[in-house]
Amino acid sequence: LFTVVGTVALGAAAAGYLLLVYPGARHEGDGREVDVAILQGSRLRQIALLLERAGVIDQRYLFEAYVRARGVERGIRAGHHPVANDLPPREVLRHLLKGGVEQTRLLVPEGATMFDIARALDQLRTGNPGWTAGAFLEAALEPALLHELGIAGDSAEGYLFPDTYDL
Repeated sequence: LFTVVGTVALGAAAAGYLLLVYPGARHEGDGREVDVAILQGSRLRQIALLLERAGVIDQRYLFEAYVRARGVERGIRAGHHPVANDLPPREVLRHLLKGGVEQTRLLVPEGATMFDIARALDQLRTGNPGWTAGAFLEAALEPALLHELGIAGDSAEGYLFPDTYDL
């Protein structure tokens, strides 16, 4: 009986923290605005990882759980989201739900190499430092990122499919 009561109490405390305390806990940033670019079709796990890497949130798993508990993961909109890096998770989510600014389209034609794609990114001149030829090539060759994406090889070459991508 004590085990059941303890488990229920622990679950209630965790849910209370997740829905009442965590959403208002301010992130310890310096107030700098960060451009978070969410691609069409991104999953919540990818978005949370992107936010963590951009320094907007601390714990991506908590953010994922918060968004899922709110039931709004499908409401996150693709696009560029200018977000201050010192906002509480509730405000970060509000930014993601209200919609990003204008998107840029990148056409990747059949047979394009990662170097062709890098040149095309440079020609777009999006103004986003994450969408430059150098940043793209660095990511396409980054072993940790390739491993995380399940790419067994030295680069993302061959995994960059012909399509039109919204950046």
